[in-house]
Amino acid sequence: MSYMRSNQTTYFGPGTREYVTAGSVRKGETVTLIFLDGDWSFIEYDVSGSSEKKRAYVRNASVYMTEDVPIITPGCSTRYVNTTGDTYTGPASRGFAVAGSLSRGDQVTYLGIKTDNYAYVEYVVQNSEKKKRAYVLADHLSYDIPVDESLGLVVGERPPGMEIDGPAYRSAINMYYPQFVGECTWYCWGRTYEKMGKKLSFRGPNNGGQWYDNVNTANVTRRPASAGPVTNSLCSCSGNTRAGHVIFVELVQDGYVYYTEANTGTPAGIVKRARISEFPVNRRAYGYIVL
Repeated sequence: MSYMRSNQTTYFGPGTREYVTAGSVRKGETVTLIFLDGDWSFIEYDVSGSSEKKRAYVRNASVYMTEDVPIITPGCSTRYVNTTGDTYTGPASRGFAVAGSLSRGDQVTYLGIKTDNYAYVEYVVQNSEKKKRAYVLADHLSYDIPVDESLGLVVGERPPGMEIDGPAYRSAINMYYPQFVGECTWYCWGRTYEKMGKKLSFRGPNNGGQWYDNVNTANVTRRPASAGPVTNSLCSCSGNTRAGHVIFVELVQDGYVYYTEANTGTPAGIVKRARISEFPVNRRAYGYIVL
């Protein structure tokens, strides 16, 4: 066992700016060193007032080390979540505190560490640009994005079941009807309601490029542009005018984004495809609204 030289805040990764705080440890508190990562120590400690433990990071200089531990350089490979569930601060669902959660289709970075069938991963926290490192069941990860084969998207055609002249688009249900019929906002509002059953609302200006900042709808989350697109999300991005643009991401699979949009010179709702690295094509993403 090692012990703390001083009171310290613990972090979900080796950094104070890019990672979320995990808790705290006290001067003189005994901890278990798991490994060293650069200037940071990955420690296990008891959660005050609980029978659970946590694993998190503190600066090396804050720990009086009495044990030999490995020095690691974490790996970096992409995985996708195939089963929605919790993440944990240690490699078990019992005995360790819950760190957060991941949803089916989320992209994570596998750090090359697996203990008792729990993989150590890094991911972007929803509604934040900060990250966490935590453990998730390895069986809940896959190399490919999980996809429902029934989606049946065909480039150049509208998605199955779309009713572009239906009430989601052509009635007062749609907040952009009738004044903005044909605009990207009109289409994406209708597609969101038609496919996901959600009525989008905003707490400020609601041009397409402002959706990410101003969306005010229950049960949706914001995902930073740096995290990339995910299935059933809206890309709020730059456009040909200051109003910007918004795109409906139908599917992300095998390195490609399948998407629909309006007011781009092609009929509204036609499926298009682009490589993830090129999406949104000739535009800059401000962020994604995950539905």
